[in-house]
Amino acid sequence: MLRGARIYLRTMVASDLEQYHKLSSDIESRGRFYPLDIKSEKSLQNEFEKNGFWNQEFGIMPIFTSDEDRLIGIIVYFKTAHYYEGYELGYRIFDPEDHGKGYATEATRLMSKFLFDSKRILRLTIQCEQGNAGSRKVAEKSGYKFEGIARSVFESYGKVTDIEVWSLTHADIYSDPSYA
Repeated sequence: MLRGARIYLRTMVASDLEQYHKLSSDIESRGRFYPLDIKSEKSLQNEFEKNGFWNQEFGIMPIFTSDEDRLIGIIVYFKTAHYYEGYELGYRIFDPEDHGKGYATEATRLMSKFLFDSKRILRLTIQCEQGNAGSRKVAEKSGYKFEGIARSVFESYGKVTDIEVWSLTHADIYSDPSYA
């Protein structure tokens, strides 16, 4: 379990699946920047049974509030390219009422430190659609550095989209006293 000041992260357990499916399937709460694909409850159960949503290439940790023990979001890591010695991070806070409260930033900092401490990696990236001020703020407040724009990455709502690329390197995290 990874504990922060206001949240904690842990690996997913079977009893989380029903609530996770309900929250992650709510299309209206996704906002304009989160992908619209959803999974059936059965496909989530099957995927969970294979590896508990945790392996060398991919992992999901639910984000819980420390005071209410309430599931408020998820943070994920995943391998983007076999030749990168690192991962990309993604996150989602489910309820718009919980947006802007620093939960995603705290989760990102906890997960970033954990991944650098536990895996042999050199970098982490956050990639967000241009105009996604919330994700940009999470990246900045988590110590990630802006690297540039990747052009024409995917189509979203009928529009070809560019994304911002942010990174945190091994050297960055171990020279930043706030990550100690």
